[in-house]
Amino acid sequence: MKDNEKFHALERLNSKFEMKLDDSYVKSSVMSILFKLSRNHRHKVHLHFKTFPNADVARQNKPTKYNLSQENWEKLCDLFSDPKYQRRCERNARVRRNVKLTPNQGSRAFVASRYALRNDDQEPNRTDFFKATHHSNDKGWTTSEAQTAYEKMVELQSTPVEEGAEPKTIDDIVDEVLGTRSGYIPGLGYGPKPIKRNQVQIHST
Repeated sequence: MKDNEKFHALERLNSKFEMKLDDSYVKSSVMSILFKLSRNHRHKVHLHFKTFPNADVARQNKPTKYNLSQENWEKLCDLFSDPKYQRRCERNARVRRNVKLTPNQGSRAFVASRYALRNDDQEPNRTDFFKATHHSNDKGWTTSEAQTAYEKMVELQSTPVEEGAEPKTIDDIVDEVLGTRSGYIPGLGYGPKPIKRNQVQIHST
C-alpha cells in the first residue's frame, strides 16, 4: 500500500469505528490487517490476470467484480508482468508451501471467526478455537503438524499440577505449544487475548 492509500484507509476506518489510532500498537495492528487484506485482494486480481496468455490481452479484459478502474487495472498488469514481482511471487509460494500450521478459514480474519464461534456471547477458548480453525469433520486436520500441536495442548491440559506449582491457564498452554510473537498471538490473531468472564485454568486432580 502506498502512503496516500494508507492514510485514506485509516481515515475511512476511523470515521466508521471508534479506534485509538494515536496508540502505536493499535495503529500497527490495524495496518497489518489492512496489508493482509490488500495482499488477498491483489492475489485474487492476479489469478484473473493469469488466465490470459499475455499482459496485452489481459489489459483488454479488466475484471468486473473488483471495482477497478481501467487505469488501475493496467498498472496492476504492469506489476504482474514485472520479472522482479514474478520472482517474489515464486519465492512467497515456496514459503507458503512450508507453512506447517495452515488454518482452514482462507482469507477470513481470525477475529471474524472468533465472533462466529461465540456461544452465549462467549468466545471459545484458544484450544477449542485452534481446533475449529485447523480441523473439519469433512477433511480432518489441515496438516499433521496442526494435529500434533492440538494433541500436545490437550495433553498439557490433562497433566496433573505438581504440589505447590501454579496451574497453567489455557493461554499459557497454547503459548507454550505455538510460541509467541510480539504484537501477534499465534492461532488467534492481532491484539490482546480476549477477556473472559472467568479465566479458564487447569486444576490439579
